[in-house]
This record gives sequence, structure tokens and C-alpha cells, in this order.
Amino acid sequence: MAFRGPRAAAAALCAVALVAAPARAWLFDRGLEDTVDAMRDLFGKRELVTLYDRYVDPRLRAEIEASAALMQKDRANGALIARRLRFADRGEFQKAEPRRVVEHFFMAMKDPPGKKGGAVNNAEYLKTAFSLTVLFAHFDDGMRLVRREIAGNRAKLYYRGNNLKMIAYFTYRDKRWLITRKGL
Repeated sequence: MAFRGPRAAAAALCAVALVAAPARAWLFDRGLEDTVDAMRDLFGKRELVTLYDRYVDPRLRAEIEASAALMQKDRANGALIARRLRFADRGEFQKAEPRRVVEHFFMAMKDPPGKKGGAVNNAEYLKTAFSLTVLFAHFDDGMRLVRREIAGNRAKLYYRGNNLKMIAYFTYRDKRWLITRKGL
């Protein structure tokens, strides 16, 4: 059956435009809203390791764990880093898998020491700490979603609150949304 008339042509044109245009609404989000809600729930329960394992892009996890592996080679600051991350000693810290080091970072974030230690002079330690801190910061209380851009398998969610403006980047891979970083 063929479409006839100006109304049918206009309806067909609108349908094509909607399907072809990048989706910029929750209508075409492939479950992103539900995924963000599940992430926020895990964050609220302080299940950071689970959140990291389930919802962080494996390529981003590999970058973070590579930084942790480089950090472990520091002989000068190894003992201080081991104490900060609550390893028994420098030897245990240096023998640990990078994934285990990330777990220790999360444990230290959840239960920070009461007394601040000295400054750690290790770029990889600072890079890893910053990456893990910022990774889920948009789920913090006071942060609210103000804008979203969803286009194909990429999404940017804009958050504002706590005197911060943040963009959270997501990628759709293996039929699920994952936190990533810009350009990855």
C-alpha cells in the first residue's frame, strides 16, 4: 500500500527525521536512565568496587590500573603509599595486583583516616586518586542532572551542584551503558 497525499508525505518525513537524527532525550536512551539510577543506588550504598566493576568501561579501568601499577614501582614513597592505602607493608603493596590497589583506594575513600599524613610525592598516585574520585563524583548528594545529550552509542550527562559543573561521559557497549572518559 503506497502513501498518498501531503499528510502522509509529511508524516513519513517526520518519521525519517526522528529516526535519523541523534537522540537527545530519554526516549531513545536504551536504558541509560535506569542504568544511572542503578549506579546512583550503588553509590548511595557505598558499594564503590561493585560500581567500578559493573559500570566502568574496561578500557578506562585498564588505564586506571596501569597508573596503579606504575605507582607500585615507587621505592621512595612506597611505604607511605602502602600506609595510606592500608596495606600491611610496602612489600604487600608492591606484590598486589593493580586491581587490588584500586580496591584499597576505594576502601580509603569510604573510611578516610582521621589524621592526615604527609604529602605523597608520586604523580601516578595522584593521578589514580584523582581519577577514582572524579569517576563517581556526579552521584554525590547535591549534584543534579541539568542536561543530557544522547547520540548513538555515546552520551554526555551534565551535572551541577556543590559549586561544581561536571560532565559524565557514557558509552554503550555490549548492550549496556558504561562510564567512560572523553575521547576513549
